[in-house]
Amino acid sequence: MSDPMKIKHGNYAKGLIHLQRQETTAAKNAFIAADDFPNARRQLPFILKDLGASPAEILGALTSALDFGDKQALPWLIRFNDQFKYGHPDIKLFKKNLKDAVKEDNQAVLLGLMRIAREDQDVKEYLSIMIQLINLGNPSAKCELVQFIMQGPEYKKEYDAMRKQQGKLPTLKGNKANFKEIPDSFFDNSSDIETRESLFLDQYDFEYLAALLDQGEESIASGAHTLKYYLDMSRRRFETFEEYVQELTQSHDARWEDPHFLFIYALDLRTYLPRHDMSLFRNMLEPYGLAEFLDQLLEEIPDTTSATLFDDEFSTQLVRTPAKVSPKVAFEFFAKYSSPLFDEFIGSFKTSPVAAGRKYSEFISKAMSGNREYFQCTAAALEFIDRGYYDFDLVDPMLHGLVMKKLPSRIEGTPEISAEFLEFLYRFENGEAYFQDDIRRRLVNHVKAPASIKEHFLSLNRG
Repeated sequence: MSDPMKIKHGNYAKGLIHLQRQETTAAKNAFIAADDFPNARRQLPFILKDLGASPAEILGALTSALDFGDKQALPWLIRFNDQFKYGHPDIKLFKKNLKDAVKEDNQAVLLGLMRIAREDQDVKEYLSIMIQLINLGNPSAKCELVQFIMQGPEYKKEYDAMRKQQGKLPTLKGNKANFKEIPDSFFDNSSDIETRESLFLDQYDFEYLAALLDQGEESIASGAHTLKYYLDMSRRRFETFEEYVQELTQSHDARWEDPHFLFIYALDLRTYLPRHDMSLFRNMLEPYGLAEFLDQLLEEIPDTTSATLFDDEFSTQLVRTPAKVSPKVAFEFFAKYSSPLFDEFIGSFKTSPVAAGRKYSEFISKAMSGNREYFQCTAAALEFIDRGYYDFDLVDPMLHGLVMKKLPSRIEGTPEISAEFLEFLYRFENGEAYFQDDIRRRLVNHVKAPASIKEHFLSLNRG
């Protein structure tokens, strides 16, 4: 008989995956199904806001979370009440409760205030509360710092501000925080990838970050397992992905009880070792009601069983083998796609891959609606993300995964997509673009696919 709380936990993890994939409505449904699982109710008001819900619905969802004991909802309830000029009848009481909670160092309330400061780009307040929480032992704030540090070059201003306060961070396992200034040479495109990495974080830094993520029972709620996995990949703890798999499967630990981590791990496993038996992961996710959802996600990853992309030696290769191509040479390769919009995308990428991901989403949304001005820059951005990842080691694995793993389902799930754009993508680079591998069939099967590409696809498969 299934455990109701595990099923709720499974729905919560499913909601997080949908959020990462920007599938807002699906995320909302998953969090509703998660019901009283911790943090699930607090996810809903933000999703409702993104979906254009009324202030009453948003404030109602926050009130529900607060009534259920989630005090992180309290500062957000006040924030949205003031932002919407809603006039909640209990607002005075809420504000008094907020002041009292801050005086008492209530960690949930402080965490809400920290994230509001982040949204407001109030760097000083954001870092001040984060450090306060870390010294209180808050696991979520520790995870936030790890994410922040690992993305340091993308947020140099904030990173430099944090360095000035790092003396206030606690000593962990005998190590004090001692993150270095990111030198200008890190941003020099003439430097190779390995040299640039060595200028940012060293082994001492990785040990301090790992200590922040050593959270025991709190790891599942805070997301520390997934972050620890990304940290291990960044510092190349093992040489091959097979070693990562062996380390997980040979030690039955708390990670086996963390469905969100298992999703992330299983999807990477299918990507790096496509022939690996996934039955263990299905079995681990079955009690959470997630085995079928895992299968759906795995189906989106390109099928390589009949291709020559992965030979018998692939499983012993490094997880990411730098291409030894300097960034300058790599960027020159993509100069053939030059256009004002694509140049804007590249400029954004050089400053912040996260911003480039948002730029791509903007491009493809407009292209799907039929705006021809965005056809070329969207296709070029896709080729940059895919080829830039495989051929040049330019693109971060997380950005590549978020874009390329979502692209097939995005095409299938957008019935109103422009037929002209479908054909443009199909024929981009004479049909030989990297990103074609997993979407060609989906392009021709789309309800609006023009007959010309359907006939071409059939002719190729007949021959």
